[in-house]
Amino acid sequence: MVAAVLVLAFSLQQVQVEASVDRKQVLLGEEFVLTITVQATGTEPVQIIDPLLSGLVLRGTSDRSQVSISAGVSTRVRTRELRLSANRTGKASIGAVRARMGNAVVSTDPIEISVTAAGLLRQDVLNPHIRALVESHVPDSLPQDEAYVEIVTSADSVVLGEQIDLIVIAWFPREIRSRLRNPPLLDPPQLAGAWTYPGGDAGAVALGRQVGATWYDLYVHHQAVFPLTPGNFEVGPAKVSYSLPLTFSFLSRERRHEVQSDSVYIMVSPQPTASRPAQFEGAAGVNLEFSVEITPTELSVGEAGMVVATVSGRGNVSLWPEPKIKWPGGLRVYPENVAVDLGPGEGKITGTKRFHYLIVADSAGVQRVPQPLYEYFDLGISDYVSLRSTRLEILIRESTASRGRSGGLAALMQTSMRVDSARLTESLSMWSWLLLLILPPLAVYGMRMLPRITIRRSAAVLREVNAFERTSLEFKLALENIVSGAQRHDRDHLADALRAAGVEEHVAMHTAGVRDRVWQVRYGPSGELDPEELVAEMEEVLKALIVMSPESRIPRSVHFTILLLSISIVTLSHAQSAERLYETGALRAAADSFLERTEAEPWSAAHQYNLGLVMNRSGFKSEAKAAWVRAARLEPRNREIRKALRSSLAHDVVSRDLTWVSPLTPAESLLAAALLWVLGWILVGFRVRRRAILLLVLATATAAYGEYIRRLYLQPIALIVPPTASLREAPYGPAATRGSLERSSAVRVLRVEGFWVLVEHGRDQGWLIRSELTRI
Repeated sequence: MVAAVLVLAFSLQQVQVEASVDRKQVLLGEEFVLTITVQATGTEPVQIIDPLLSGLVLRGTSDRSQVSISAGVSTRVRTRELRLSANRTGKASIGAVRARMGNAVVSTDPIEISVTAAGLLRQDVLNPHIRALVESHVPDSLPQDEAYVEIVTSADSVVLGEQIDLIVIAWFPREIRSRLRNPPLLDPPQLAGAWTYPGGDAGAVALGRQVGATWYDLYVHHQAVFPLTPGNFEVGPAKVSYSLPLTFSFLSRERRHEVQSDSVYIMVSPQPTASRPAQFEGAAGVNLEFSVEITPTELSVGEAGMVVATVSGRGNVSLWPEPKIKWPGGLRVYPENVAVDLGPGEGKITGTKRFHYLIVADSAGVQRVPQPLYEYFDLGISDYVSLRSTRLEILIRESTASRGRSGGLAALMQTSMRVDSARLTESLSMWSWLLLLILPPLAVYGMRMLPRITIRRSAAVLREVNAFERTSLEFKLALENIVSGAQRHDRDHLADALRAAGVEEHVAMHTAGVRDRVWQVRYGPSGELDPEELVAEMEEVLKALIVMSPESRIPRSVHFTILLLSISIVTLSHAQSAERLYETGALRAAADSFLERTEAEPWSAAHQYNLGLVMNRSGFKSEAKAAWVRAARLEPRNREIRKALRSSLAHDVVSRDLTWVSPLTPAESLLAAALLWVLGWILVGFRVRRRAILLLVLATATAAYGEYIRRLYLQPIALIVPPTASLREAPYGPAATRGSLERSSAVRVLRVEGFWVLVEHGRDQGWLIRSELTRI
């Protein structure tokens, strides 16, 4: 049994890595791309170890990731692209790419690149800055009968965020080097807690030096290192391996030699606390520049634009954090890819990092973005600097569909105070319906049954559900209090953000895991996790987060009171302002208000209908139709709702069948069946058997119809959002298409794989991107 559990756990924690280049024959100085793809299954963090480069120079990087959860197992796909160029002719090589997940390490095969000259006769192996450091270094003594390896650093102490040039020099007496049949193999030191950029290599002799009467040939390996934490930074030993023939014969055997250097320690000082900004995120560099651009500056409601925030200068370009931008309420913002471009900087790492954002206009008017802020520690002046970009203004016009409508605004529907059959039936548990089915015939024959145990069980189930919802809400608020936008992060990014906010590492990892399990219980298949155990686990995590939070000194009762007052005030303000926002044209704010109402009162058809009106006026036809279908399923005989739904019906038969609305709701059918059932048994008690049998048969048919409608409404149905959407044969972009669907066409959702959804429209099946669909 234990072996089976271990095998299962190992199968759920797997990592795969692949590496490929776009071409293997390049010109000297020409750029090409190395693509690294790591697919990990499980919850352990994954570390990508970049390969050693021989004869190549890193020019830039680009990273993206994708997370999907299937059958309770999370799958992460990380893609890293390295732009490389050759700095010498001949054979260049890319070492093995390694990925570490827990104790498991997987690697790829090395890749060999053929480099030919492009009209250049000679290219120096080392850049002038590194050559000057090597030439200025004079060792105390060198052996004459074997190789010698040592580590040279550009500084013995640095400030956190400052670059260290780490140079490994292998000294070979020329007489010994002339006997080598193969180039020596130089292993750079192992570095923990640092970010590195590969530089020059040891694939060829960098230069020659005369020490005393002996000439030495030098193999040099260089990398730029940025320690990540203050303290005593250790640089492990470097090794050089080479083989010498035992005799001068060509067929002579070789003897392997290995020489190791000493370790080196560098003191890393923390950045000063004086004048440190309150929201500082650790960026460091020299003479950074910051700008934010938007294209285009004029949009219509529903259209998309692109915002690019650029940070350039000298420093650890890859780890520069995201700028602080306060987006207005009339824009929907979706962070996209982050691109890093490295450039020559006289021996220092310089480059540009670009953050891309996709924005979608929601409300007409002028949307003003306050001056974006970027704060960093300038290593040149040893002080904190705040950079601000120019203020952005985006002009958003009404969409063409909105401008073309005649007449004024459609009237909003008022919330009715009638008794809702759906709420009434949902409040009754399965046991209550079972009692309703059994008690009438038992009462007719004089039997009594007190359903006390059943009522206790029903109450226990409701308490369990209420406890999970209450605790998960408190857990979500606690996460948002520590990490803004915590629900948008995947597991690894959420753990990193929590650690950056001051949460201990083990608590951060455990908190991210609990968040994923909450998502699994809420959105995944039922029955895989115990909500009661998850509630207890969330409560333990909340205790740890509250203790570590800087606001933990305030009593929890005060937090709870403030939370209740805030919710009450927000609810009252929304109740008074949603209609006014709609009338004044603030469509995004009005949509948010009505959306909050639908989440708080999902049984209200008026809220769904009003949300559809706002979406329709904003130009989001599919979202409007989805809201009206939900409203019609709640109140199928409401004239205003049915009129709005008829105006948005699709033309194809399949979509009309999938969005068909019954004249009776499932709850109404069940209540009618219950009433007929009770009346039928009452007639049985009075011995009016013919009419009783008719009522009982009618009750059974009505209950069956209600169950059919309930199951029909539970089917996952979605609508197409863009004007046209292509059905792909496989879940990736270049896959062949099987056809296309128009906007507002209805499809049945069959399977979800990450950002891809397998759908069915009649006899056609295909894959769509999740953003192309809106669920009913």
